[in-house]
Amino acid sequence: MSRIFRVTLLVTGVVVSAPLLLSVEPRQGGPATGEEEASTVELLEEMRTTSELLVQSRMKEFLGGRGQLHELIAAQEKLFDIEMKIAETADARSEVLKKHLERVRAVERVVENRIRSGTARRSDLLECRLWRMNMELTFLTDRS
Repeated sequence: MSRIFRVTLLVTGVVVSAPLLLSVEPRQGGPATGEEEASTVELLEEMRTTSELLVQSRMKEFLGGRGQLHELIAAQEKLFDIEMKIAETADARSEVLKKHLERVRAVERVVENRIRSGTARRSDLLECRLWRMNMELTFLTDRS
């Protein structure tokens, strides 16, 4: 029964969205207008705020033993991507990378402590290490 429900929602979403998509005229190439730029900046700022709240929520869940590591990683990666889009200079991008790397290392330390106490899986630690190494690689390649 839930399969039918999901399909109905998907079909309904497509049917409802289709007229909206068809009625939008695509903008031809060229520079964005001031209004479009302001709207983009506002949207990115709203996305950052929402993403920060998501990361905080996922971190509380993870630290409380209710959240999954992959959910926390996904939330932090979304925040990282948004912050990198907002960063306009090389220095700003470097700061975003440093901040994100600090967060990744903090999560890795939590998982290491959980491994020592027998409350985490080795695969979680390996996932954290790969996540950290990927972030370090991004940091090194962005600087060059």
